[in-house]
Amino acid sequence: MSFGSNAIGQCTSITIIGGYPAAVRHFEDTKLPRGTKWGEDERPLYNTRSHHYRLVRGPDGAYYDVVLYSTPMLRLFKPNEDGTRELCLRANLSRASSMFMWSVCGFGYAPRFTTTEGDAVLVPLSCWPQAAVQRVGSTPSIPDGFSALITLDAEGRLIRERSAHYMPYVRVMSDENKAVRVQWSAKLATYIDMLMLRSSYYHAAAAPRMYNGRPFNGTNYGRLGRDRFRQWDAIGDNEFSSMNDLAQMVYTQMLSSRMYDDNLNDKPAGLVEVKKFRVSFTRTLFKLIGIDKQSGKRVLGNFPVKVPQRYRFD
Repeated sequence: MSFGSNAIGQCTSITIIGGYPAAVRHFEDTKLPRGTKWGEDERPLYNTRSHHYRLVRGPDGAYYDVVLYSTPMLRLFKPNEDGTRELCLRANLSRASSMFMWSVCGFGYAPRFTTTEGDAVLVPLSCWPQAAVQRVGSTPSIPDGFSALITLDAEGRLIRERSAHYMPYVRVMSDENKAVRVQWSAKLATYIDMLMLRSSYYHAAAAPRMYNGRPFNGTNYGRLGRDRFRQWDAIGDNEFSSMNDLAQMVYTQMLSSRMYDDNLNDKPAGLVEVKKFRVSFTRTLFKLIGIDKQSGKRVLGNFPVKVPQRYRFD
């Protein structure tokens, strides 16, 4: 039995562009394999031993499913009399699913369509559609197990009112948390200024420890002891000492990535830019003392024009 990228790359592509006619053509041109694991309405996309890559015909040919293992990744419905056609898309985060989506089905995690109004839009796909609860509108309904229902006109343009996807959002900082952050920024500004003046000291202290050969593995700031950064009301000697220790760790991590070239060979490294050091240190400090919480939501909306690198679904 064949697994992996080589097998997926050699599967017959049944894409959104080819649509229902391509599925019918492949089904009719491919013989039903022998063996009990193959049903009458199934045809292989790769070879007869690879039941996990298959095309499945729906009742009376109403649709065809492009299936990876037990999951239909693309459903192509029979075109309507007016030339419009529906299709359902499914996304999954596994490596095999990602390759199958791109190579066989011809779409990614936010495929682009042109609407009937001429707008270029994206359709963000939830990787957990069975758990998502927010859909775009109440109709049309997305079939269970799929991430989106798309209706295209005869020219392949998306019809908004007959299409739907789960509602994506990004985490944002609430107004309350923003106010707290502003207060703490003002309270810590002078102390952070003092720490930035110690950059040359941090540089000298960090350089002798650049011997582990793993500059890009990150830093476990929890080693400082998270209790040291909790329940701060004012900045005293203990709090400033904790900030100083944290500054050394942040600087060391930033310097380490500058002390190796692309082949991990040693190279001379100058001082870390104070501006970048301040940004990284402040971000890490605020995270440790718990004032960078992103408890709010910003909904990306119906068929967004662009999406950020990271977004979520309920």
